[in-house]
Amino acid sequence: MASEEKTHLTAGEAKGGVKEKANELTGKAGESAESGKEKTEQTAEAAKEKTGQTTEAAKEMSGETTEGVKDKAAHAAQAAKGRAEEGKEKTASMLQQAGEQLKSAAQSTAEAVKGTLGIGGDKNRENA
Repeated sequence: MASEEKTHLTAGEAKGGVKEKANELTGKAGESAESGKEKTEQTAEAAKEKTGQTTEAAKEMSGETTEGVKDKAAHAAQAAKGRAEEGKEKTASMLQQAGEQLKSAAQSTAEAVKGTLGIGGDKNRENA
């Protein structure tokens, strides 16, 4: 009876630990996603401002043709797009890592609970 209560207690503790770890990792993933989103938005805004500044400066320069202004604006926009894409890739990488950590923690905990309850692969064969 005491052994059964201890097993239930251990399983309950393991379950609580899993929930706590899952909540922690989910929180971290959410924070990472939010941080990545903010960085991407900041980069896009900075790129937009830079493009506007570059375009205005180009218009003010004497002797430049309309074609030259268009080229400079296109290059600035392309550079801004590249920076925004880098931010997006970093965010995706952080989210993927957080998801993998969460998955690994859940699998480890599930195996621990199975082992505690005696329902793991090898223990079933011995009892059969």
